Amino acid sequence: MTRFSVTLLAVGLSHLAFGQANGKLQIHFMDVGQGDGAVLISPHGQVVVFDGGNAKDCPKPLAYIAELEIKSIDYMVLSHYHADHFGCETEILAQSPLTNFAYDRGGSYASKNYDDYVQALGNKRKQASVASPIVLDPTSSHPVKISFVAINGNGIKTTNENDLSLVAVVQFDALRVEIG
Repeated sequence: MTRFSVTLLAVGLSHLAFGQANGKLQIHFMDVGQGDGAVLISPHGQVVVFDGGNAKDCPKPLAYIAELEIKSIDYMVLSHYHADHFGCETEILAQSPLTNFAYDRGGSYASKNYDDYVQALGNKRKQASVASPIVLDPTSSHPVKISFVAINGNGIKTTNENDLSLVAVVQFDALRVEIG
């Protein structure tokens, strides 16, 4: 086998392992055009999607999730109800079904994207709570904890959807990453 073919084989194999459980915490910040979207894969393979991208550009997050070979999503976290943050959720869920719950700020919002999102989730939708973190790989000696640290303006009266955002902190050993 030549050096060139060995390199191609290594690159090909690393691509296959990249989006699957590999013993390391993976956080992928997706290019979704305008808006936000991220995928977390725990060391043992649990998947969390944070926001899903812009309703006007769903092929980007769908292709990225497919490239990671994600067949199902354990949890979904939605920061707020603007279409550039959750506009692709229904398409993402159709491609990679939700096995547990989707967390958002609760309440309602007047838009077709919101109505489609609520319908797609059914009884898997939950209002996030500061008192109820998500724990991934719970039997591991190094679990991943996702805590909700801001929700609905944290008591400040506002109608600005951005200010009402749900903010999460991912903690894995000494690493802390804020997403929201």
